[in-house]
Amino acid sequence: MKHIIQKFKTAVIALLVLSGQRLFAQTKTADTTAKPKVNDLKEVTIKADKPIIKQEVDRITYDLQADPQSKFSNVLEMMRKVPFVTVDGNENIMLKGNASYKILINGKPSSLMERDAKAILRSMPASTIQRIEVYTTPPAKYDAEGLGGIINIITNKKLVDGYNGTLNISERTPSGPGAGTSFTAKAGKLGLSVFGGGNLNDNPATTTLNTRSTTGANSTDLNQLGSTRSDSKSAYMGTELSYEIDPYNLVSAQFNLNGSRNNGFSDQRSVLNQTAGPIAYNIDNDNNGRGKGLDAGVNYQLGFKNDKTRLLTFSYRYFKYTNSSHNDIAFSNRVNYTDPDYNQDNAGSASEQTGQVDLVQGFKKWTVEAGIKSIFRNNSSDFQSNVFNAGTGNFDRISGLSNQYSSTQNILAAYNTWRYSSKKLEVKAGIRLEHTTTDADFISTTTAAHQRYLNLMPSIAINMPLDVTSGLNPGFSQRLKRPGINKLNPFVDRSNPNFYSSGNPELSRSVVSDVRLGYSMSKKPI
Repeated sequence: MKHIIQKFKTAVIALLVLSGQRLFAQTKTADTTAKPKVNDLKEVTIKADKPIIKQEVDRITYDLQADPQSKFSNVLEMMRKVPFVTVDGNENIMLKGNASYKILINGKPSSLMERDAKAILRSMPASTIQRIEVYTTPPAKYDAEGLGGIINIITNKKLVDGYNGTLNISERTPSGPGAGTSFTAKAGKLGLSVFGGGNLNDNPATTTLNTRSTTGANSTDLNQLGSTRSDSKSAYMGTELSYEIDPYNLVSAQFNLNGSRNNGFSDQRSVLNQTAGPIAYNIDNDNNGRGKGLDAGVNYQLGFKNDKTRLLTFSYRYFKYTNSSHNDIAFSNRVNYTDPDYNQDNAGSASEQTGQVDLVQGFKKWTVEAGIKSIFRNNSSDFQSNVFNAGTGNFDRISGLSNQYSSTQNILAAYNTWRYSSKKLEVKAGIRLEHTTTDADFISTTTAAHQRYLNLMPSIAINMPLDVTSGLNPGFSQRLKRPGINKLNPFVDRSNPNFYSSGNPELSRSVVSDVRLGYSMSKKPI
């Protein structure tokens, strides 16, 4: 009996042990199932091409930072790649085939571009520029001056706490060396942006040929063959300082300086064949010049706590530049030509003050801008000619070949623009009113020009995406060109004995209506 009981206990213990093992196994399996499974993902890299050219409703943007060539080129060289902009062999810039346009720096006029734009652009490394904007249909916010449109060069980059700097040094043959730098820094509410540079430029000799034929009783044939060479030095510096008083109040200031010197020499052989007998001579022109400019501005930007889409800006800007030149002209190998040698001195200056108020207001898909602006300009020039006196061996001033003038131009403007933006359509329309007052006194000719005119100029630009890679861009705008002081000046320029030129005080402004239809296409996004 005891033996049977002992076997029963052993069987019960074995059964309990086996049950415990199964329960432990089930519990372990349940715990393992309950725990989340962790999978480590490998690094994911997303690659896409950054577009160099971007079509916007009223402008085309060329991103210099996305173009590898900008690392070793200057801005003038890069402009050859910007749509609608052409640069010829003499580095003359054209916008839409027109020599009348405005170049802005960060959306504002500057002495850097007013005095000698191509010299500054030649010395400005493209690596220090963020982008170039070409306004093919300029909005009403900008001055109506410039028939071709507006080129806007953006230098300042978004400031973040810390600092960043670049240095570019280059050597080009045959032009010469150049250097440029940019620096940005931000510490809390204070931000600083600085850019500058300079270069030496040696232009090798170029050949020019002029021919002219006249018909009639006294027919003539004129042939002029010459060459020109020059070298120049230029430098510039710009800075912007900003201070964020609080999230709704921002103060900023800008200051720019630039200067240049140049030396040149040209020679020409001129032969005029006519019935009375030939007239021929060689003319040598040894010339030099220098110039400098500066501009300064201050801006106050006011935001609104109760409406973050509203922004009010007050701006004031002053700029001035001066240019001076000297020419020594000598004749040789004369045939029936008796005019004496002479020299010329020319000193000119220009200054401008602007004040403006701009308001921006957003309404869902709409953005409205309005503002007023005043421009006050002063120009003066003193051009003197001194003719060689063989009797005394000196150069005597000749009033009939000298020219002096001064002028003022005041412009009062107001504008209003409306912008509508959705996924399928973007429209920007506006209107600008400008009143111009010009008063010029031409001292040498005892004449004057007084002009008053009012212009109302509309503009509209439309961007209609056809799909994710293409779109249509129709637009219409009116632009204005006021006659420059040289076009108004009746003084007769006789510096080239066979080509005389003079201005007309009765010239008025030109208004051009520009209608365009553009089609844009970009690479399919990756």
